[in-house]
Amino acid sequence: MVTREMAAEAVIRNGRGDFDILAFIPERLWDAQLAYLALRSYIYDPYYTDSRTDAVMKTGLILGYVPVEVKTQEFYYGMLDGMKILSTVTDAVVPSRFKTAAYYRKMAEHDLSLVPARFYSYEILHAAVCSTEGKNFITDPQFFKPLSVYLDDMLADRLMEKHPYMFGELPKRFKTPERLVIAIDNSKRETNCYIDEETEQSLLTVEVCKAFIRRNGNCPEFPENVWTREFVDYCMEHGTSFRWFRQMPKKFQSSANTQAAYDYGHYHICDFAKRFITPQMAKECYQERSYAHAIPGHFLTEFCRQTGLPEKFYGGETTMLSLKNSRDDYTYCKVGNIPVWPFT
Repeated sequence: MVTREMAAEAVIRNGRGDFDILAFIPERLWDAQLAYLALRSYIYDPYYTDSRTDAVMKTGLILGYVPVEVKTQEFYYGMLDGMKILSTVTDAVVPSRFKTAAYYRKMAEHDLSLVPARFYSYEILHAAVCSTEGKNFITDPQFFKPLSVYLDDMLADRLMEKHPYMFGELPKRFKTPERLVIAIDNSKRETNCYIDEETEQSLLTVEVCKAFIRRNGNCPEFPENVWTREFVDYCMEHGTSFRWFRQMPKKFQSSANTQAAYDYGHYHICDFAKRFITPQMAKECYQERSYAHAIPGHFLTEFCRQTGLPEKFYGGETTMLSLKNSRDDYTYCKVGNIPVWPFT
């Protein structure tokens, strides 16, 4: 007598082989788990290689050996949830009698493109938005736009948690500063594409701007009324990449925040009020050449007056030993107060 264990062993042994062995398994031994084992062994393990057409054919062939009473609606749900069989393959082999509203709610978790528009509902949108599946096409405008008529606050918040870059796709009534904060806090890449800065700048409240600062990446142009001493302090604490610095009104610049910005990247000197450019900053940036245009002219004229050297030597002071060994262009050392430079 063929036992359940013998049937399972035969299925595993003949995986990707002879389908006829399935015909010798008595109907009484078939259950959902044995059917799933057959599908895995013949098609999906150790990896999926068939085209969709071949997968549909083989899946249908294997299921043909499975008794009708085993192939319940829950059985087909298991193909989607448990086995992770392609949605398009599963949908192709599910009998039409099971393609009810409940079935399409389940399918919406996996692939919205397979849900007919006549079944669109709040429940379908809920299933798609709250799905744990990585990609079910909820972000595709051709599916989201007609479903967005069923959107509510809870689903809009959930959508921003999972797909923050869809903020721009939300109906206008759902575009609130509070929801924009949710989107920014859940974003994983630097982008300012959430809003149209020309028509939706009212969304840039202090809390929204703080969210951009916390993300520590690129920022949109903040409204002027956002900038206060308190907000600048918040930027200093949370916006350590200083992407916000360039747009900060100069009246909020200080010795502390300009030095911190300079230490992060010398290019920030281009945005400093002249009074915050120290002699050390000027010397370093003149030697780097790229930011020499930002150096106040009086530093250069005073250097030339005091040393008698050409402007190109500015910032090139070094030690006598270094001067002897490296002989870099436009470097010099001082002997007492007298500048010395190498002659060629």
